[in-house]
Amino acid sequence: MVAPPRGTALLGLLEPGWYRHLSAGGLAGTLKVDAVLLDAVATALGDQARGRSPTEVARRWPACVVVGLAQVAVISYRDGSFWPGWHRAAGLRPTRRSAGQWGQAFVEALTTLGGTPPDDHPEQMVLVHAAVPDACLREFLCILAAERRAGGETVDADLPGADPAVKALLRSGNPAATSFIERCRSTLRLLIDPGRPAEEDRPARDEFLPPRILGAASTVAEELMSSPAPTASLRLDPFGQGVLVADSGGQGWRPALPARIADPILIFDVGGEHIIGPVLPAEPVWAVHPADRDLRSDAPPREIATSRLPLTWRGWRLTQLDLRGVSWLELAIPDEATPRRYQVRGRVKPVLAGGPPMPGVATAVGSPVHAELPAVLLPAGRGRWRIEVRRAVPSRRHLAGSSPQLAPCLPRSRRRPATGGPASCGSSCHAPCSER
Repeated sequence: MVAPPRGTALLGLLEPGWYRHLSAGGLAGTLKVDAVLLDAVATALGDQARGRSPTEVARRWPACVVVGLAQVAVISYRDGSFWPGWHRAAGLRPTRRSAGQWGQAFVEALTTLGGTPPDDHPEQMVLVHAAVPDACLREFLCILAAERRAGGETVDADLPGADPAVKALLRSGNPAATSFIERCRSTLRLLIDPGRPAEEDRPARDEFLPPRILGAASTVAEELMSSPAPTASLRLDPFGQGVLVADSGGQGWRPALPARIADPILIFDVGGEHIIGPVLPAEPVWAVHPADRDLRSDAPPREIATSRLPLTWRGWRLTQLDLRGVSWLELAIPDEATPRRYQVRGRVKPVLAGGPPMPGVATAVGSPVHAELPAVLLPAGRGRWRIEVRRAVPSRRHLAGSSPQLAPCLPRSRRRPATGGPASCGSSCHAPCSER
């Protein structure tokens, strides 16, 4: 039995075919290379680099260097870097200069293949040829799907919140990258709406996408066409990935899609936890809602900050609001008589607001003195309330000592609808008002 080729024999066997693919304008990441073969190629390139520089290796086997680096980046890319994965695959010890040397070797390999490398960093060129690493493949396809929902509008140049590898591909002027993106768009259109006539969407005979791209595109298409998912397992990363959704048990957090969200408005606390109940905390919260619909409340909440959601949430707005002083919050929904209204904690019962006390002035027992009459803040909702002013009752501490004379209160009562606004009790007494 003949042993499979390894080392330079393997590189020499693979070089001609991969050379033709790359010279014809294909991306290295679109080639089908199984894990065993890729491991053997990376090991062979690492062995060759022990006796010569990476640039010399790239001149001798340019196609193998491009495919090896790009394919390793596909599976090892994490948090903006793939060099640790490349050093492990090639069996090399990482140094301060090794990543830069292999980056220059990648540029040299592209030059040897006959192309003119774009004026980008070598790391970005590797990521472009990777045709989207697995770690951000779903995000890339969701961005393309968002273009479809937006009427075919192309992505913004800014791409807020997108992964660096996705940005590198979408911003690349490489014709091979542009062709790959268009094939992914066509595939998504065919999967999401298979009944439409789309002869122009069908890829050419020699331009099929690799299985990993087709599998991820099928998953994204199924999510878009399925019914909205419950919003119980949601989180918010306000300055990064935006709204995240998890599987049952809160495991496997991933970017959420607007089409999978049942609620037209999402509320999160400052820590990113999703607030599900009808009562909101009287503190700063994050609100996610369609940008073409306004938020309504009994008193305008203070806007603390705004942030940009990922491109998949185009048409939605993310704002941080301070709900202190607000009794209810709702989203204006056209043609809906009774929109969903969130009550704010602390305002589900009447509240007596005495205003700021006078500085440096206090009663004989140390209580603050107010310059204005108190106001009663009533909860929102339909109904009528009765406000009654009662005589203040001395506490036990006052009864044990010399309690002051309490002036009699002049009781007044007022009936009014509960609109969530203030209602003055109309008395000079600052005794607590209560619901009757």
